[in-house]
Amino acid sequence: MTYKIEIAIIGAGAWGNALQAAISRAGPDVTLVGRDVDQQRGAVAGADALLVVVPAQTVRSVLRNLADSIDPALPVLICAKGVERETGALLPEVVEEILPQNPVGMLSGPNFADEVARGLPAAAVLALTDPETAEYWAAALGSPAFRLYASDDVTGVALGGAMKNVLAIAAGAVTGAGLGLNARAAVISRGLAELRRLGRAIGARDETLAGLSGLGDLVLSCTDETSRNFAFGAALGRNGDLPEALVEGVHTVEPLVQRAMALGVELPIAMAVHEVLHLGTPLQQAVADLLARPVGTAEG
Repeated sequence: MTYKIEIAIIGAGAWGNALQAAISRAGPDVTLVGRDVDQQRGAVAGADALLVVVPAQTVRSVLRNLADSIDPALPVLICAKGVERETGALLPEVVEEILPQNPVGMLSGPNFADEVARGLPAAAVLALTDPETAEYWAAALGSPAFRLYASDDVTGVALGGAMKNVLAIAAGAVTGAGLGLNARAAVISRGLAELRRLGRAIGARDETLAGLSGLGDLVLSCTDETSRNFAFGAALGRNGDLPEALVEGVHTVEPLVQRAMALGVELPIAMAVHEVLHLGTPLQQAVADLLARPVGTAEG
């Protein structure tokens, strides 16, 4: 009798449902649960791997409630993108604090949930610090329509997913303000340079940030209003006022900028987003300040 892999997914939003559909097509049995803690405990108890697909700012509380139910050998894969607002920690760092014995990884890439749910071709990165374990789970959870590439650069995958939210707001803002496609392309390319600078400072690899979970996710999120962060920025650019419904990039930008400053890393675009969202700087002034910066090297 062939052993059937059991996967628990916590988080029954659009992305959780999409992952359930994609992974089920690959063969494993998948249990998807929402906010009910008892159901979460039941799903975790029989699982071979746990996928956490809740908003970034709730990862700590969800796992803290489940910590005594999670076997220390259970791989925990974070499928959210962001930085914890109160601590400035990347999401794997949050999990490692709560579950210090568990293998902790990331599943992230340029994926819109609706397309993954419908079985349209997509690719993502599955990262765990042990390369063999990453390869095992990439093969187990992936399929021809949902290709998973193994990586051991958990930090790089987490950083790419977090920072693209911030840069998508910037790309949406210049688009909504009518500044043109050239300006949007500049945000994407210079945003990638900022991502790589910060990545080098915290130990992420350039090739990770130039791949699916870095550049790939950045391009997708910065070019279409299906991206909630891009749509938020576009509305800001059109109207000049902050939209009422906040997105993850709003929560991520301040701790991200603070972490970069502590490391002596300049993030001009991310800083401009922070100034507009949290310090009251008008968008037009933030753009003018960016354009007035000295021109550096193309690679910087």
